[in-house]
Amino acid sequence: MTNKLRALFSGLFLATLLATTFISVTPASAARLPICAQTAYVRDASMRVIDTIFRGQTVEITRYTGSSGTDYAYGFAYGNVNKWGYIIRNAFWGC
Repeated sequence: MTNKLRALFSGLFLATLLATTFISVTPASAARLPICAQTAYVRDASMRVIDTIFRGQTVEITRYTGSSGTDYAYGFAYGNVNKWGYIIRNAFWGC
C-alpha cells in the first residue's frame, strides 16, 4: 500500500511540476508581438470581427484561448485598431 501511495504522490508531483513549467513558459505576462500576416481580424468575445490589423502592427498578448488553448491570442491591438480583442494565433508566425 505504501508503494502505491508513493507512486501516486510522485506522479502528482511530476504532473504539477510539468504544468507549472508549461504555464510559466507560455505567454510571458503581456508579451508584445508583431503581426506577421498581411492582415488579421481582431474579434470580440463572441468572435465577431471588430477591426483589421496589418503586418508590422503589434499586439500585447495577455493569454491564449480556444478549443486547444492556442487557437487565438487575446490582448490589446496597437496601431490602427487600439482595442482589446482576439487575433488568430497563426497571424504571429513567420516574421
